Amino acid sequence: MIKKFMNGLSHPWLIGIATLCTIVAIIWSVFIWFVPSPALFAGSATTPTPSVTQSVVPGSTFSPSPSPTFPPTPTLSPTPTNQTIIKNIPLACPSEDGCDSYNAPFDTTLNTIVVNQTTGSITFNYTITYRSTTLCEDEAAYITLADENGQVTSAKSGSMFEGTSLSPGQTLQQNAVILLIPVKGATYTLHTQIGCHFFSELQAISLSF
Repeated sequence: MIKKFMNGLSHPWLIGIATLCTIVAIIWSVFIWFVPSPALFAGSATTPTPSVTQSVVPGSTFSPSPSPTFPPTPTLSPTPTNQTIIKNIPLACPSEDGCDSYNAPFDTTLNTIVVNQTTGSITFNYTITYRSTTLCEDEAAYITLADENGQVTSAKSGSMFEGTSLSPGQTLQQNAVILLIPVKGATYTLHTQIGCHFFSELQAISLSF
């Protein structure tokens, strides 16, 4: 019986199955041996950095940020300065009857005119000589400046309004101040009246500043 069993094992199809199983077992052993487990790579795997792309709209251009702007430095106006006009004009008396030794015994010269933009004033500087033979106890003057429209501005201050006492033959430097800023290029007329007892108007002067 044993011999018969052994003869049965040597049947060709049993040998084929055994051979196939052996081959499968060898392949599986080789696979297990040479192919590492995926778990070995789980800790060392590097996460790829996602790339960032910037979408560009067709036809658009890149505009850089504008540079900061600063307000312009204000232009400083020059400090107003004085304007001195030299005249040295003797003021004649239009009428000899009105400029006698009693009413207006003065030789008067308009020396300079000073325009002061800071104080808004015009100063008229005169030289006067008292030519009477008697004492003038109280000198008086009336100075006005008229513009082209007939607007008249009177002097309110200056040494000519201090009631100065003059001796015969005495010469003084005196002034009259008018609070006015003249218009450049405009024409004005200066009227000077001076006296000891009464006013007599001297020669009018046309001025342009």
